[in-house]
Amino acid sequence: MIEEIPTVGQLLKSVATLLSNEISPALAQQDLQFKVRIAVNVLAIIEREWQQGPQVAEEEVAMVNALLGTDNHDLKALRAELAEAIMNGQYDDDLSALATRLLPNACSRLSIDNPLYSTLLELQK
Repeated sequence: MIEEIPTVGQLLKSVATLLSNEISPALAQQDLQFKVRIAVNVLAIIEREWQQGPQVAEEEVAMVNALLGTDNHDLKALRAELAEAIMNGQYDDDLSALATRLLPNACSRLSIDNPLYSTLLELQK
């Protein structure tokens, strides 16, 4: 019988659940409980990055290429090129349009880093 192999996300969630529900309550020291909560949060970020990160990066590449009029797939280079264009005043005439183009990606990134971030929740209303 072939057993189902758990996904990376399922493994991360299992470890986080174990730490939250069993390990942390058993710890008498509050500083260790705090460190366990940090570890659980890090695991949750890794899980969201694993699940959402590639699509968010693809969307960012497409968005930055559209802004710059380029066809580059190196996200780090694209970010640097966009930053340079912004610093050089290329978008000074219409900063609100630039912000409108950048905001969805910023929200996607925030939803990976901290989906309960109050400003993100406000923007999603």
